Amino acid sequence: MIERARASGRPVLVDPKGEDWAKYRGATLITPNRGELRQVIGRWRDEPEPARKAQWLRGELGIDALLVTRSEEGMSLFDEHGATVDSGASARGVRRLGRRRHRHRRAGRAGRRRRAARRRHAHRQRSRRRRRRQARHRGRASGRARLTDGKA
Repeated sequence: MIERARASGRPVLVDPKGEDWAKYRGATLITPNRGELRQVIGRWRDEPEPARKAQWLRGELGIDALLVTRSEEGMSLFDEHGATVDSGASARGVRRLGRRRHRHRRAGRAGRRRRAARRRHAHRQRSRRRRRRQARHRGRASGRARLTDGKA
């Protein structure tokens, strides 16, 4: 599949999984994290060693570039020219998405009142729907009775 995409001029970006990266041979860019890279090239002792090993791996697999994500340390790009570009990460405030939905649960008495009001509203809605269905059903049944009475 990679060969067909490359033959048609499309770039192939891969987020590798597992230890066998031979299946990604010929890809344009592979984006492992530090742990995934360590699984494939082994542990390293100093900073230049992973760069050498990453360049060797890139050449071995015929990959144009290898972009290693290093969590709080940023990213390292190893490309075909042998360049290593390190990009540091900058910390930003991140808001958790789950907080808004559960905010009322920690609100004490006010939260309990809101939940109770929601339950009452939902109950009223269900009751109204049930009464409407029953009224429609009664109307149909009485209409049938009248037709049969009228014909007899």
